[in-house]
Amino acid sequence: MLVVPGRDGAPVTLLPLALTTVLEDEAGVFDFQLQQLNTSTWRLCLGPGVADDPAFRQRCRSVLADFVAAQGGAKLRILTRAVAALPLGHSGKLMRIVARPVARPPAPT
Repeated sequence: MLVVPGRDGAPVTLLPLALTTVLEDEAGVFDFQLQQLNTSTWRLCLGPGVADDPAFRQRCRSVLADFVAAQGGAKLRILTRAVAALPLGHSGKLMRIVARPVARPPAPT
């Protein structure tokens, strides 16, 4: 799950399946990896076969930004990048959504 700051200051949790569905259904992109770089910056890597079209990239950014806003999230910086190959995980499968680890307070001793 991706956690982003909310407009009201409370964290907003976004489910990977919802993000994937929005990108597929509304932006028409299927070969991608969305990476959370920090709490307010995401990078959308677009795989081979996706046109290097500025209008397409903007549509992807707009779809993501609109979805986050509809969920109560604050404005994000969304970067796009065309890549020759998307990175595969240890299992050999593509991780489409990569969340930044959430800092947890230390356990009591």
